[in-house]
Amino acid sequence: MRIRRSHNLTQQEAKDWVSRELSELLTQFGDSVSDVSHEWDGDSMAFQFKVGGIASFKGTLKVTGNELDLNLPFPLFARGFEGTAKAEAGRWLDQNLPGA
Repeated sequence: MRIRRSHNLTQQEAKDWVSRELSELLTQFGDSVSDVSHEWDGDSMAFQFKVGGIASFKGTLKVTGNELDLNLPFPLFARGFEGTAKAEAGRWLDQNLPGA
């Protein structure tokens, strides 16, 4: 799953926003999200979480001066839910990301 959204924040403000809001965004994947962790490497954040205590997801979110670029590959067994997850995450970003 790949989602790109423009923002009107400075790059640092966007990184701070992502750090604060990541958990809220992941709730769009359901109430069973757990073990959320993330780590910044420059302007890219690697994150991971579990769904239902068994399915592990790992993704990245790159922050530029005007865009967020989310890349979250779905495991083969979960691809049937990818479209719904992309729509919900995109909707949430559209409603919450400053300048989206």
